[in-house]
Order: sequence, then C-alpha cells, then structure tokens
Amino acid sequence: PYLIETPEQLAKLVANVLESKGKHYKLTADVYLNDISKPNWEENAKEWFWVSTARFGNFNGHFNGDGHVIYGMYLDLKPSNGVVYAGLFPTISDGTVVEKVGFSNCHLKIDYSDVDKESYLGSIAGVVFLNQPEAETDPKTLPVISQCFGDSKTVLEARFAGGLIGGGSYAANIENSYFVGKVVGERIGAITGNTWTTFEGATVTKTYSATIAADIFSGGRAGVQN
Repeated sequence: PYLIETPEQLAKLVANVLESKGKHYKLTADVYLNDISKPNWEENAKEWFWVSTARFGNFNGHFNGDGHVIYGMYLDLKPSNGVVYAGLFPTISDGTVVEKVGFSNCHLKIDYSDVDKESYLGSIAGVVFLNQPEAETDPKTLPVISQCFGDSKTVLEARFAGGLIGGGSYAANIENSYFVGKVVGERIGAITGNTWTTFEGATVTKTYSATIAADIFSGGRAGVQN
C-alpha cells in the first residue's frame, strides 16, 4: 500500500482521488491536520477539502487507518452556489473501503442559512455516488465503512449531515463503527444524514451512536442497530 504519515501526504491523496481506483493506502501514524494544542486553534486553522456539483471525482480505493486518528480536520465554508460535499473524502463510490480510522478534535461547518444552497457533510464522506448505472451495481460492491469512529470532540454542521456519511441516494455497508460527536443541521443523523434510496442490499451492523440531537439515520434520539 501507499503509506501515509503526514498531513501533506493525506492532502495529496484527497487532491488526486481520480488516481485512487483500486489502490491501497495506509496510515502509519496519527495525523494532525492542524495544531490543536491551543483552545483557539480554529482561528488560524488550515481548511480541508470540499467539492461542488462540478465534482473532480470520487475516492475509489482502500483506505486503512490501521487504528490511527485524524486530528484537527477543519472547514468553515459559506457556499456561493451549487451543492457542496465535504468530509475526509468529499465523495466516495462503489468499491471503496474505509476502515480502522478515527476522528477527534475536528470541526467542519458549512453555512446553510440560504435555503437555495445544499450541503452534505460527514466525517468520512459527504455523499455516496455510483461509478455505473444502478441496475449494473452489485450490492456487494457498495462502499464499506468498518471500524471507524468520531469522538465527542468532533462537530459537524451542514444542511444535511451525518456522523460518518452526509447522505445521498445510495448507501454504504457500515459495520463495527460509532459516532458520539455533535451533528447540527436541517436533516441529520448520527451515522448517516439525508439518505434516500430504493437500492436494496446495504447493511448497518454493530454500529452505534450517542449524540444529543440525532439518531443513527435521522430524527432526534440516540440509536443503535445490531
């Protein structure tokens, strides 16, 4: 696999997701995207990636966090037009695997005061897309999120927000994961946010949430599904 140990290497991966299909990436250390040692660290923080409807491609590889944590992922965005997607990988697609990675001291905020602007935000991905027509997609190739978490110091704010995935018309297989941070928005869920689909086959197993205002999919309570 391609080994990642610095913020610059992680940023290079996300900036070049068109090259990710079928490739394996592995964290070899915790990654600090910003210096979070001071209480006011957000004032001069470097902002993370986001994309609009003019997408530059989905992450379509295998990302293994190897038990490491990403700290200080930050975004404070006021969209000017279109639809915005944001997360570690703004968009992911069928065939993607993200596993064994955690998020701590992360704050991503996309202003949603304008009712004409849509935004999808999750710690792992903003939204799930497919690389091929739905009729040709095997449920077994849907994205897999495994052994991932967002801790109590992770805050996500957007119109459509989920602790792990912001939403979309396609789902992902999520297992052995949890989110106990804060999710703020119009339609939110502690694991996935604004998700709608008639595509059958995706599962959520051994995954739990414990947030103040969102259940596992959407609503207003803590939730668990085994």
